Amino acid sequence: RTTYPALIEIDTQMVAAFLDWMVTVPHKNRAGKLAKASPNSANKSLVYVRSFVSTAVEHGLANPLGRTKRKKVQTGDHRIEIPPDHIDALMKACSAATWPSRWWRIAETETRGGHYGHEFEPALFWRVQIVWLFTFGQRRGDIVGLKPDNRPLCWCNVIDQAENPHPNGSAINATGWLAFTQSKTEKDLCLPIPTVARRWLDLVAATIPDRQPGDVMLAIGRSHKMFYDAWRAIATTAGVRPKAAMKMVDGRPVMSDRVYQLKNFRSTAASAIERHAKVGRLVTGHATNQDRAPGAVVDSGVFESNYLTSELAVLDALTTLPLPNSFTALLPAS
Repeated sequence: RTTYPALIEIDTQMVAAFLDWMVTVPHKNRAGKLAKASPNSANKSLVYVRSFVSTAVEHGLANPLGRTKRKKVQTGDHRIEIPPDHIDALMKACSAATWPSRWWRIAETETRGGHYGHEFEPALFWRVQIVWLFTFGQRRGDIVGLKPDNRPLCWCNVIDQAENPHPNGSAINATGWLAFTQSKTEKDLCLPIPTVARRWLDLVAATIPDRQPGDVMLAIGRSHKMFYDAWRAIATTAGVRPKAAMKMVDGRPVMSDRVYQLKNFRSTAASAIERHAKVGRLVTGHATNQDRAPGAVVDSGVFESNYLTSELAVLDALTTLPLPNSFTALLPAS
């Protein structure tokens, strides 16, 4: 098809415009939602473009490599891993938080609701979030829904039974199970809730005695500014930072300071669980290269592919995962 104008007209300017469009303009993803592509997704697409343009040289397309010569999109700090002592510092710094202090009552099918009227210590909100982000490696949008298209956890996602609730599951976990669908990938996950994570969640439950199953668990409204201002204040108070970033500019290293972001807990959890028990991908639901292939159907969940064969391994991984000291030290005496 080298006579098709679109293929012949591909050049560096077109590739650059395509990559810029992917990361700046919202478009439909595999789940049918409008979203900007991540830098990693854009770079993956660049690989595909280079592949079929290079193949076309066999049929007479001139200068295939020159047509797609373009630097990859700069990726962010998604793979920062937070050391345990830094997590401890962040957990302790939560005591200085002043927001939020009241839960919103937001049902799963509502965009906004009223206050419960129950007040709580702001530190509780941030600490339970850190514990759950580290334990399960969830995306922030799966815990605290600041965007309308997020699907944050509701109380009904916590299943209070010992046996795995999946029809084909049989593992036993006394502190219950977490069953939910990831907002970004639409993957279904059902994971055992470890004792420490459950104790932190029970502290939240105790502040909302009139909660309903369909209510969002950590509902604090949708103020992005207040949310991220509060987190930055915690990170500043903690006094810990990642190592400086280094990139090469004209052959010379340029260093730049970085700060911890909540999304860094996802990569931290994935790495910790993978090192501990080699099941990090099953717990976090990270996509595989096969999932990312063009036209691939998103897996309906870890159960359907390989979770059931690793059910006990996942249970053992989450219930024996070494935790930062603060996760237990800051719990009130039972």
